[in-house]
Amino acid sequence: TAKEKPQEGTILSVGPGRILDDGKREQIDVKKGQKVLYAKYAGTEFKVAVAGPIVTLVLAAAFTGIGIALSGGDEFWQALTVEEGANSSGALAVVSWLASINMLVLIFNLIPAFPLDGGRIARAIAWKVTGNRNRATRFAAVVGQGFSYAFIALGLLWLVAGNVLDEYVESGNA
Repeated sequence: TAKEKPQEGTILSVGPGRILDDGKREQIDVKKGQKVLYAKYAGTEFKVAVAGPIVTLVLAAAFTGIGIALSGGDEFWQALTVEEGANSSGALAVVSWLASINMLVLIFNLIPAFPLDGGRIARAIAWKVTGNRNRATRFAAVVGQGFSYAFIALGLLWLVAGNVLDEYVESGNA
């Protein structure tokens, strides 16, 4: 519909850029007075946010289909799960890796933590429910912070339990 089109706005001010890992400052490519597109409606925000995960899902499904067509379901599953003693060709190993990495990216991006795609989807839903974009953004940011604390706690739990370090030492990397 006409009302669902992205809206055009003008940049009013630009910050100093961002700091890179080496400490140098990088300028942002957006200039004051430049026109940009943004979502004016929750439905548009949802469509934009869900597009990336859909593409990732299609890629994962395509690589899975190619892998099964190349070798059959059982051999593809062995290559996908990297089972010991699996006799997989190089092409099957690459295709199974592409399928698995796309599924991992999909799962990670759907975590409802803003600014990941899942967080943007959560913001769009909250925006639709509340009718307030700013309130929805704050909600999505708080959920994202909650997930960050949960991941920190999980990492600390694994560290204290010794699982992470034990596997690292057993693999011969220490």
